[in-house]
Amino acid sequence: MPIVSISLNEEILGEIDNARRTLGFSGRSELIRSAVRSFLTESKNIANASGRLNAILLATHDQKAEDIVTKIKHSFDDTIVTHMHSKLENGKCLETFTLLGDAERIDMMFRALQVSRKVDYVKLVMA
Repeated sequence: MPIVSISLNEEILGEIDNARRTLGFSGRSELIRSAVRSFLTESKNIANASGRLNAILLATHDQKAEDIVTKIKHSFDDTIVTHMHSKLENGKCLETFTLLGDAERIDMMFRALQVSRKVDYVKLVMA
């Protein structure tokens, strides 16, 4: 099996170690392989969606990144049915979007948030 090197900060590494112990993975590599498989499967399902979709999109970010999220949000006004902004602890925010539109537009919004370095977490649930 090929070896791939990645750089992770101490916080993420600590979270990986905690998840490994909690979930029963034998090592970091096993956990990371599992996470990558899940990510690739989910990405493939989203990329293969077509037609008109209903979906829910969740995103968390630091409050300081509000301008980036707002800019992305306004680019997809044609797809957003409902948007709720919630303030969380420690200066974090949760964005909940109910979406209705072409699968390609929904995928574009998902990816725009996903690749933003200011957004911590993005999850798309297709209905």
